[in-house]
Amino acid sequence: MTNELKSIQKEFKARMEQLEHARVQLKKEFIGIEQPIDQIIDNVRSWYTMPALQDRPSVVNLWGLTGVGKTSVLFRLMELLQTKDYCYHFDMGEKSGYYSFREKFSELCENDANEPIAIILDEFQLARTIKQGIGREEIEDDKSRMVWELIDSGKISDIKWRRGMYQLRDYIKKLEHLIQTGLTAKNGKVTSQHVLYAREILNYSDHDLNNVNESSELSILPDFIQSLLFNGVASDFDWVLETELEDQVAKMTAADALETALKGFTYMKRPQVKHFTQAIIFIVGNIDEAYHMNKNYSADIDADEFHELSLNVKLPNIKYALRNRFRDEQIARLGNTHIIYPALKRKDYEAIIQQEFQKIHIAIRSKYGIHLNFDTSVMQKVYREGVFPTQGVRPVHTTIQQLVKSHLSSFIEQIIVHNLTIDTLQLSVNNSSLCADYLQENTAQFSFAVPLLSTLDELRKTKRDDQQAITAVHEAGHGVLTAALFNTYPEYLLSVTSDANNAGFVYTKFDRKFLTRKDVIRRAAVLLGGIVAEELIFGSDYVTDGNSSDIIHTYQLVSHLLKEEGFSDEPLLYSHSAHNSVHAYHQHESIEDQIRQLIIDAKALATETLQREKKLLLLTAGYLSENSKMDQQQFKTFVAQYAYQQFVAPIPENYFRQKLTQEIETLGVLENTLQKNPVVMNKE
Repeated sequence: MTNELKSIQKEFKARMEQLEHARVQLKKEFIGIEQPIDQIIDNVRSWYTMPALQDRPSVVNLWGLTGVGKTSVLFRLMELLQTKDYCYHFDMGEKSGYYSFREKFSELCENDANEPIAIILDEFQLARTIKQGIGREEIEDDKSRMVWELIDSGKISDIKWRRGMYQLRDYIKKLEHLIQTGLTAKNGKVTSQHVLYAREILNYSDHDLNNVNESSELSILPDFIQSLLFNGVASDFDWVLETELEDQVAKMTAADALETALKGFTYMKRPQVKHFTQAIIFIVGNIDEAYHMNKNYSADIDADEFHELSLNVKLPNIKYALRNRFRDEQIARLGNTHIIYPALKRKDYEAIIQQEFQKIHIAIRSKYGIHLNFDTSVMQKVYREGVFPTQGVRPVHTTIQQLVKSHLSSFIEQIIVHNLTIDTLQLSVNNSSLCADYLQENTAQFSFAVPLLSTLDELRKTKRDDQQAITAVHEAGHGVLTAALFNTYPEYLLSVTSDANNAGFVYTKFDRKFLTRKDVIRRAAVLLGGIVAEELIFGSDYVTDGNSSDIIHTYQLVSHLLKEEGFSDEPLLYSHSAHNSVHAYHQHESIEDQIRQLIIDAKALATETLQREKKLLLLTAGYLSENSKMDQQQFKTFVAQYAYQQFVAPIPENYFRQKLTQEIETLGVLENTLQKNPVVMNKE
């Protein structure tokens, strides 16, 4: 093995070890995204260890909800790999101005094209090239066009106004005018209009102009212009030494000087093409269309349920969602390396909170020499107030700041005011207050409490008022119909929430991922269950407002299934007002009548079912009027005790597979019968 090969082997081994160290460290610092971290490290390996083997940039896409650690992981990785100085971050939402990504690309182009740099194209969803809407119209004057060439080939056409070009432009403009008014030059020296030339081109002061006359030797191509040209475009003129330029100047007329300056200015305006084939490009963004549940901003959605929903987002979902923003050939340029972040689980949030508490503890221990311990009640309080599953960890950090960090100075102040000798400060939450117990060798010395602003906890408290009673009946109607018509039990029913736009809701996971024509009326009945329950319990005159969402969703569901999924009497695609497709049927009167009748029938089914199950409806609503939440197990218990009849799924499990098997078996019987008893035509 040669010394060179040994050196390469040693460097490769060192880089592999550094990558593995980075993997371990990232998993310590970033909780709940272990799989994405593994995928990032695996996809960085080739670029980090053998970039010279790349003949085009390596492209890695990171997609996920906000606040799950996409960009921050990359920044930290570059630090751990000691490549931070070769990492360039571009916010694709900044499309104009001094700090726009287009301007910052010039900084990138200062690099040697052979350097293995890292490029982060953040907020990439904002670089859309397709307008919002069904028509898929392209955006005019697309400011991100240069980015796609970089992604595809690593090439950037660097168009920038170089240093000194303003001076060169002014020189050309003035010299051109002076020549028109009679300025001449020979052998590189001005031969007429010396004073005017000295004033306009050389910027002589009035005092200096007194010394200028017809015998003054003034260079037609001044030193500062020569310097600009030599430093900017020497290679274009085949100048190696400055004396070569000086020799040319010594032979110039005024027209020669103007021609040289114009040619140099043209060269300086020409874009420089830089190739970054050894780069790794990270595409980072939030594709809302793929994460359909991201529209739910409620803090009452269970993080584990949200995590499960996010696991359903796969590569085809991402690519389909990208079509709403980018052209097909652009999506192809992004390649197939797509790392999809899941939403965080409850235990992830709890671990993140504990991690932040540990950081605070270390800081207090380092500065004041005392231990800062957190009771589990503090962690639970931060979780209840700070976790919004759609928004990731950022609200958690701000909640810790609000509930804990902002009060630490008050707790430390008590030590000074009361001259306390302690070794431990124990924090807990009690009766909407953050309480501090001051301990010395586990013996209490003092206590102090500050009130907490508990925004969400206050909103979640059981109200036991008319609003909760109405919501309880409404949500009980949805829950009972879900169980009765689909033999499916909601995960939980809420009659009080922290959501300003939603008094309550029922969260259900339907195991079956498809709908049949038989399901349409049942699903519509479930959606109308809230308003029907209010009619049954309170009377039709006392149905309350707040049903618009249910009514809209009912119409949207039925309309979609009948107009687009072939569930109507005729298997036609019907047009929508927003989509006048030539491939769709435009006569709506008949289909709208079908939609109307199906919704009427769905309400009748909901009414009939809830009347039959009125006992279950009332007792479920009664529980929800006293309690803000009923979980799945509690609801199952109520169904077992109070349902009028046993609930059965509308379609047996594995119905379609069993039906297919039966049909095939029947076909086999027919074939055997024909073989044994063939039909023979009489021949005469």
